[in-house]
Amino acid sequence: GDDVTLENIMTHKYIAMYTQMESFTDWRRTGIPSLTPARGTEVPTRWPYPQSEVQFNSAYADPTIGIYEKLWWDVN
Repeated sequence: GDDVTLENIMTHKYIAMYTQMESFTDWRRTGIPSLTPARGTEVPTRWPYPQSEVQFNSAYADPTIGIYEKLWWDVN
């Protein structure tokens, strides 16, 4: 059909930009497209801190934050 919806736009953008960080950010922000975890029960919602950040910037990096924890704006 000729219906252009947010879901159509975001799904095609996700496919086109699959290897880019922006596709992950858009999915996290909108929930579109609906993703199924490859393993486990959840899709990660954040990138892990690099080991160098944990080692050299401990005042900023909190290594206890897991990849499945929600971001401050997505707590509900």
